[in-house]
Amino acid sequence: MHFFLRSILFLPILLLATPLHAGNLQVGAALIDVTPAKLPVLVNGGMTSRSLDRVKTKVSARALVFADGQDRAAIVVVDSCMIGRVLLDEVKTLAAAKTGIPATQILISATHAHSAPASMGCLGTDADPDYVPFLRNCLVEVIERALSRLQPAQIGFARIMAPEYTALRQWIRRPDRIAEDPFGNPTVRANMHAPANP
Repeated sequence: MHFFLRSILFLPILLLATPLHAGNLQVGAALIDVTPAKLPVLVNGGMTSRSLDRVKTKVSARALVFADGQDRAAIVVVDSCMIGRVLLDEVKTLAAAKTGIPATQILISATHAHSAPASMGCLGTDADPDYVPFLRNCLVEVIERALSRLQPAQIGFARIMAPEYTALRQWIRRPDRIAEDPFGNPTVRANMHAPANP
């Protein structure tokens, strides 16, 4: 939920590159459950193929649609490790046909969740053949729902220091304590390095 709220604050800045006119701005938001109904499901993010036969945490897709009376744009964020170009283009084409929002005005991104169903082949796992068409339909639907909920809106932004939302996931290690990757090789490539918190 925090991610969605932060997205509402920061993602509209991307619309500055579009010809929307702020005077008549309307925004619609929607959230849809994209948790697979059919299990087991293939899951990305582990360097080797894996599947899960139970759901621990539901996954969702969220959409914002912006309109000003002349132009429309949509931003979609989906809980997925990665989403392939073919699926993205299919969703944009279908959504454009159903909503009138030009495919070039639809932005779709993934949260990069390593426990979400595989919507594309990557990191040692193939795309789940049952999940991909389900996700495609859900992404089109969430854009339609957001469009149907348009209401007058204003855009604002703020800037704050929020170090509680950032953290190192893995510390830099001494050469004699470097961990092995999934293939048995010592590596620091997966270590997450960031500047010190203020």
